[in-house]
Amino acid sequence: MGQSLPRKAKTALRRKAAAVVRSEHEKTPLPAAHDLAALVEELRIHQVELEIQNAELEEARRHAEILQMRYFRHFDLAPVGMVRISDKGIVLEANVMGAAMLGAERQRLHSGRVVLAAHVATGSQVTFQAHLREALASTKMESCEIRLRGHAGGTFVRMQSVGCRGEGDTMDLLVTMTDLTALKQAEEAIAVLNVELEGRVRDRTTQLGEAYRTLEGTMDERRRLEHEILDISERERRRIGEDLHDDLCQQLSGIALIEEVLAAELKAKGDPVCAGKAAEVARLLKISAVKTRDIARGLHHVDMDGDGLAAALQGLATRANPKGRCHFQKTGSVSPSDHVAALHLCCIAHEADVNARI
Repeated sequence: MGQSLPRKAKTALRRKAAAVVRSEHEKTPLPAAHDLAALVEELRIHQVELEIQNAELEEARRHAEILQMRYFRHFDLAPVGMVRISDKGIVLEANVMGAAMLGAERQRLHSGRVVLAAHVATGSQVTFQAHLREALASTKMESCEIRLRGHAGGTFVRMQSVGCRGEGDTMDLLVTMTDLTALKQAEEAIAVLNVELEGRVRDRTTQLGEAYRTLEGTMDERRRLEHEILDISERERRRIGEDLHDDLCQQLSGIALIEEVLAAELKAKGDPVCAGKAAEVARLLKISAVKTRDIARGLHHVDMDGDGLAAALQGLATRANPKGRCHFQKTGSVSPSDHVAALHLCCIAHEADVNARI
């Protein structure tokens, strides 16, 4: 059997029952002695019925208290805002977190005179009203994101609503509100950082572009100076080659001719020894003239357009080894697109020939 009623309640109930019995005794005469046993038995049965009903009532009360405690834990102490509103948008009930989000006392919210739309920011009114219409017309949970009124810009929440039957067969909405303010602030901070980062990237890209253009200009200037130096070098080589060919070779050839005449005269005068020496000098002068002419040809400007590089290398190979032990062989066309590179190749081959002769 469950707990009995409180002592004061029992005393009051007994006093009230005694008064009723005395009143009935005054109106109704006492039963005969033979009826007392049956009356007592009936009273005992009725007493037991009352005790059983009392136990059932106590069990129902305890069950109701447990349900009320569960409701308190699940609704009032929920970590999210929970509100029950009517189909007109009037707040019927709110938990602790919901009242805090709305910035109102729970007692006032439970008065049935507070409209939830009054706590929604102006910029979110259209979204909120559309959400209410969709939630009332839908059989599933609907959600939206709105901003509630309040200090420092209010609270940004995700609202989720589902319809349920209320009193009088009306349609109510059970609404949960999850605070997204910190998340939105983080998103705004990230957006600001992204804008700042994009600005830095643009600035850095501009700086790199300027540095690249500066480097490109420097490289262009370097290539221009390289071409200019190479042109000056080629002009000097050509001038030296022309001087060797037109001046020194002619003089060596003339001296060799004079030596041959001198050798003939000495031989005619009967001096074979001096004549032989003069003839040897003439021979050496001719050899020197040929070598000087070869050097002049090597220093002379070579046309690198078309197949000029191949012709220059072929001529260098022929002069370097008259006996045919040095050969030049090409596969396909030898026509570098860079004139400077062709001149460098020709100079390298010429230097190799000179070094091989030393």
